[in-house]
Amino acid sequence: MIDRKDPPFNLHEILLGEQKILQAMLNTSRQSAGHPTAVGDGAEDGWCDWFREFLPSRYRVSKGFVVDSHNTRSEQQDVIIHDRQYSPLLWESGGHTYVPAESVYAIFEVKQSLNAANIEYAGKKVASVRRRFRTQGTFGWLQGQGKRELIPILSGLLTLTSDWRPSMGTPFSNALGALDQDSHLDIGCVLSDGAWEIPDSAKPSELEMSDPDTSLSYFKMKLLQRLQTLGTVGAIDYSAYQNSGQVDNKR
Repeated sequence: MIDRKDPPFNLHEILLGEQKILQAMLNTSRQSAGHPTAVGDGAEDGWCDWFREFLPSRYRVSKGFVVDSHNTRSEQQDVIIHDRQYSPLLWESGGHTYVPAESVYAIFEVKQSLNAANIEYAGKKVASVRRRFRTQGTFGWLQGQGKRELIPILSGLLTLTSDWRPSMGTPFSNALGALDQDSHLDIGCVLSDGAWEIPDSAKPSELEMSDPDTSLSYFKMKLLQRLQTLGTVGAIDYSAYQNSGQVDNKR
């Protein structure tokens, strides 16, 4: 039962303020950086910091590459949400990490604007992650030992603005629908215009969107919900990684 004498806590207003702060920071970075690479780095760092502030400690947020036991790696990723609790980092250098494919929950591409070219580019980037081989190691629990099924890797695109008007109309829907199963995007945010989600990747036309004022809060809650549904990543078969190194050494 709610007691009207309890002190108020307006989460809606807090989340609106959070959106304004992130939007202002990214706008300032874009206006002051003066170089495309610097603008991009600033946006990536801004989004990564935002993820780190609210995601539970079981997750880690990094920029870098996803690698597998077959000695291949993905393209460079702007935002990798991966397991902190059970999975190691394989290597870290120059601010970039090398993350085992088995530990990845989600991948996000960061761009300044939403448009067809950036959607296609984001799709190619995540496809390079989804194509990585993932082992299924054995883990121990109360009832003995077992293996977990591979979880689907979430993906999305994060931008400050959109080149389209309306921002998420037919051209946007068509661009998402043109992506194949490896490159499909699940969720994203256009800070100035709204956030979006495709609940079923097999039905890209069934798109859900938020109002512009609730872009960040909608995206945050939808992402948390999707991560919660995924559960925990499976165990890594470390012998596969060890053996891949031994094969290389024999060549």
